[in-house]
Amino acid sequence: MTYPAPCLSDPADIILANDLIAGLGGIPALEEAAGRAEYARDLGNAVCFRQWRRVARLVSMMARPGVRGTIH
Repeated sequence: MTYPAPCLSDPADIILANDLIAGLGGIPALEEAAGRAEYARDLGNAVCFRQWRRVARLVSMMARPGVRGTIH
């Protein structure tokens, strides 16, 4: 199964994803990012919701072992 590359509109999302993984581990980091996205959605904050969804996708991708995609 191939996974599309995540949208990187803000490089700070990579730092957030990395910090969550370093502090919590893979699955808990994913749950934390998804929880923050849900909380932002419940508040009606679409900007933060989209940011945390991007971070959750990055955590999911970064926490998987191995190399994905073409290596040049």
